Amino acid sequence: MNISRLLFIIFWLFLIIIRTTEACAPRFDTSYLIWGNEFGVFNMPSAHFYHELETLGYKSSEQNSLDDLPNVLKLNLSQSRYRLEGLPTTLKNILNDRELETMSVVDARDLYFALREKGSDKEIAIVKQYLALQKNIQKLKELNLTYLTSDVEAKAKFNKLVQTSIEILEIPKEFKQYLTGVIYYQLGDLKLAQQHWKSLLNLPVAERKYKTAWASYMLAKVLLSDEGKISKSLISKGCEFRCELENTAIADIRDLYVSLREKGSDDETAFDITAQYLALRKIVQEVNSVAGTNAMEKITQVYSGLLDKIPQEFKQYMIGAIHYRLGDFERAQQQWKLLLKLPAAERKYRSTWASYMLGISLSIKYFHETPRYANEGFVDTLNLAGDSYGQVGKIYYQQGDYINAIHNYVEYAKYSEYGHSSLRIVCEAIFRNNTVDEALVHDPLSRRVLTAYVLANLSQTELVELWLKNIQVISPETLSNYEAGRLAWIAYNLGDMKQAQAWVAIDQSNDPYARWVHTKLLLRAGNVEKSIRILQELKNAFPKQKNKSWYVGYTWSSLYNGSCLPHNNIHGELGVLLLARKKYVEAMDLFLRGGYWYDAAYVAEQVLTTAELENYVRHNYPQWLVEQVNEPSEWMDMDVKEAMQTYGERLRYLLARRLLREEQWDKALQYIDYIPLELKETMPTYVNQMKGGRDSTLSYRQRAEYLYAAAQTLRSQGIELLGTEIGPDWAVVEGSFELTSTKLDRLANSNTAYSHVPIPFRRLILASNDEKRRTTRHEVQIDYRFHYRYQAAKLFWEASELLPNNDILTAKSLYYGGKVTIESPIYDARHADRFYKALVNRCRKLAIGQAADQLRWFPPEPSEWRK
Repeated sequence: MNISRLLFIIFWLFLIIIRTTEACAPRFDTSYLIWGNEFGVFNMPSAHFYHELETLGYKSSEQNSLDDLPNVLKLNLSQSRYRLEGLPTTLKNILNDRELETMSVVDARDLYFALREKGSDKEIAIVKQYLALQKNIQKLKELNLTYLTSDVEAKAKFNKLVQTSIEILEIPKEFKQYLTGVIYYQLGDLKLAQQHWKSLLNLPVAERKYKTAWASYMLAKVLLSDEGKISKSLISKGCEFRCELENTAIADIRDLYVSLREKGSDDETAFDITAQYLALRKIVQEVNSVAGTNAMEKITQVYSGLLDKIPQEFKQYMIGAIHYRLGDFERAQQQWKLLLKLPAAERKYRSTWASYMLGISLSIKYFHETPRYANEGFVDTLNLAGDSYGQVGKIYYQQGDYINAIHNYVEYAKYSEYGHSSLRIVCEAIFRNNTVDEALVHDPLSRRVLTAYVLANLSQTELVELWLKNIQVISPETLSNYEAGRLAWIAYNLGDMKQAQAWVAIDQSNDPYARWVHTKLLLRAGNVEKSIRILQELKNAFPKQKNKSWYVGYTWSSLYNGSCLPHNNIHGELGVLLLARKKYVEAMDLFLRGGYWYDAAYVAEQVLTTAELENYVRHNYPQWLVEQVNEPSEWMDMDVKEAMQTYGERLRYLLARRLLREEQWDKALQYIDYIPLELKETMPTYVNQMKGGRDSTLSYRQRAEYLYAAAQTLRSQGIELLGTEIGPDWAVVEGSFELTSTKLDRLANSNTAYSHVPIPFRRLILASNDEKRRTTRHEVQIDYRFHYRYQAAKLFWEASELLPNNDILTAKSLYYGGKVTIESPIYDARHADRFYKALVNRCRKLAIGQAADQLRWFPPEPSEWRK
């Protein structure tokens, strides 16, 4: 066994171990027929806790959208993964050079868009020149001492050279001014650098769209430094206009631009102010608490003109934010309190921000105020109302006040998935000492959250028993129908059928959980038909899980498409019951809709006739609807699109392979649009080869050549063309390993096949005699793992029988026919032996036959054959 195969096996063993340690009952292969059919005990996955919490409500938060901003501002605010969007591939490849600094990449991108706006037809060539110049500029810092100590005449010559070099570039003036300033900045001549950046800012706004923020930032950086000594500056080193902004800064800039437009500023004015504010935000993002006592004075002095142009609420919040970054919390709080005293109409955008920061720095009461402001209509772009609940919940949790912690985290969970994680942590803390405070049991919301937590951890028997014991202090009449159904489920899984029946009897609202437990109790009593009727009604009673791992493609991830959330489980249970009652098509449909692809594939390949499968595909996944998914229309919601794409293409590919195995070649080609891309040429080729090999009007040699070619095709792409989705070939895992055989379990008796299923249910799920006959009838011709290899060997043998002895094609057919079975991981010498003997007996006059006779086995492949 080579090292790569060993590592592969270890990897999958690791996945199996991880998978089987979860509380979710469907194990590694997500088969309800083999593993999931545990009607007596079926644990919910840990994800079910979050699913349950979503029933408490969800509030959509305001999106930090950039749609309202001009394109240039969007470019400056976009995160790194969006930096190169909209650029031609040639330029993307250039800018992906790891040696380029981030500043150079973003600068070059902006130049490209600016040139396009001006109608340039050689923008890529100009950008290349610009980048080359920038690389040289980065080296100028090494020469700054030489430049600064040069005489006036030498400096004048150098300055003229710089000016000439920049003027040669066919770039907009704003880029020339900015780049010239950077050159002098690198040389240490901060005075000249400032002159060029100020000249840039004096250009009309329309002529400096791309470099306003950059120049404003660099000017501030120089002015805020200690006489240009950047190492002692209150901000970070270097001259890079930082391209990454915190989410807070992005929201701040977006809100400011919208506010300015609402207050009547025209496009140019709003853009100019916002671009300079962007520079201020970047500066503030870099300040630190050791900047010095005069840091605030310097910043306000540099940006005094800008601060007077922005709305008062933004000015006061920003001044407070600067104080906060500098460690002066008292002055920061003063500014935010003043902001909250402004008339409501004048603090639309920053009330939630100021209140939240006062909660962080001063008092919990301000956290309570933040959601109130949001509910009253004040803008909350950053979802600070939800975060405030999270902060309060954390405070109560740390104090051991679990009831208030739960109440606040429940509100937090309505805004953010982090609230779910916080509630899980609280629940773990509550059960940690194997005792539960009675006050938590009497609090309805806490009781509901803890019940959801227990429901998602049914494998922890001690925890389940503890909760059922504590819940006894509550009078059943005071429980909600929601709780009764879930407690019935918990009791049932613990094996307490009497208590489960009692909880079911309490429910008066037809709660889905209570009804689901009722179906299980009915099954135990032998009332199968009534149980099936209720399950049919419950199919859509539970919300669907959004399973992101389900996508087009035939990879190992398809093993995990099954789920153990209620919606999926009910489909799985119904599928098993209907399969045992010979309702095969309905059972397969239920498995598909429940996400149990393994089980659906078993029915599709080994139970249904080919005609039945074709009819199902044609009616349930019509070609026009599957094709429409490739260009999704608005009327189809995402669930429908994904289901059609996944089920439609998978079933069509499975059906195409089955038709090829049955030599229904023309029908198989009808599904060529739904097979993997790499097979779109191979499948027609294989079909033509097989047709030629079966064409009795052709000569024996012509037919042999076709059969030989078809065998070689199967040798290289057999699993893709003929492989069964599940056993024996396991195309579902690309043939990498075997899983438990559904067919063998269904054919076996109940004691061996379903020993894990409680005895009252075993007789309900066994395969009927008709199902057994069908699976036997639909077996592949050669029922071995890697059967397509043996199919290839069979074609090689057929080809050899059509050819004379001592013919080179005869020798090749017999040689490769034997080798293809030897190459199989499951090596069977008996299959190869007849090819070896035939090679020796029929090709004695050829070198390959003589070599085989001498070695008493197959010799190495002749080098000339490899061509």
